[in-house]
Amino acid sequence: MLTQLALLPLLAVTVTGVTSETNDSDVVVEVATSEPVPARVARPMVGPHLLYVFVDGATPAEAVFKSGARPIVARTRSRYTKLEVPLDPGVRCREPATVETLPSGLRV
Repeated sequence: MLTQLALLPLLAVTVTGVTSETNDSDVVVEVATSEPVPARVARPMVGPHLLYVFVDGATPAEAVFKSGARPIVARTRSRYTKLEVPLDPGVRCREPATVETLPSGLRV
């Protein structure tokens, strides 16, 4: 048991906020983190009615982030945080999604 705990990575980055905004047919998600992170830690994926953003090596500060009328759910996994961003009806995401580094987090 102690060996298994020693193998778990220490998660140092905290997702402190998430916002989502729709402009025409574009969806922009900003993820605020406790410290700067490289763009490679975020993996976006489009699902039915949701945009998933996986943030490697992070834990969420909250289970649900308020963003407009529809909340963004954060699910903690052993090696990443999964953010479930609801999409407005009729909005489709173009793939591949781009990930940019911001001073305070990421933009998808």
